[in-house]
Amino acid sequence: MLGRSLSFSGVAVWDTLKTEIERVLGECPGALQCYPDPRSDRGREPPLSIGLAPWATEVARDLHARFGDDIVLDVGALRFPDRQVRVPVPELAPELDPGEGEVTVDPALEVRSGHTVRSELKVWNRADAELEVVTTGMVFGWVVDPSTGSVVGGYSGAQRLPRVVFRIAPHTFELIPLLVGTASFVPDLDYAIPPGRWVVRVPLALGDGRRRSTPPLPITVIP
Repeated sequence: MLGRSLSFSGVAVWDTLKTEIERVLGECPGALQCYPDPRSDRGREPPLSIGLAPWATEVARDLHARFGDDIVLDVGALRFPDRQVRVPVPELAPELDPGEGEVTVDPALEVRSGHTVRSELKVWNRADAELEVVTTGMVFGWVVDPSTGSVVGGYSGAQRLPRVVFRIAPHTFELIPLLVGTASFVPDLDYAIPPGRWVVRVPLALGDGRRRSTPPLPITVIP
């Protein structure tokens, strides 16, 4: 049953939009990252918020043309169609002291523009005491402009909250799951980090409460 606050115009918008959401889910897997559940008719008064993957600009363009101001569209980290930044650009902590830990990643790491890639961060403990890295089960890499050192992109989706601690014994290493996204945080770069050679820096939360980040690690963004 429809919620009582839903107006007749809202009913018309939602009836059309939920059909469109179901179509996009079937025809464009992965395009929709955040959207109202088409199985529920409660609380569906426009404007309704929809989040799309950074690569799904054609889907966003079609939805905007059909529904206009009745929906609020985000593509990756930017509002559509004006590319307004909707998330604060993260600041990087100081680099991890090489005498404490050494971090590497697959030198052939690559990802399609607008998509994400899963890999592993190899963290060596170079110290004589145990090194703890606190994670949510994985760590997330920020894409950095190698010419300026500025963060320009990364993962823009929801993150899990569980606490998983990787304990690295002295002079050994652990492989920590790594996820790198290519949503652009810079409007001039459009909605996704464009193809090219970039670098990634990964924030590290240490067990003693300190915040550090990795040195620049290579990544190639491909079309």
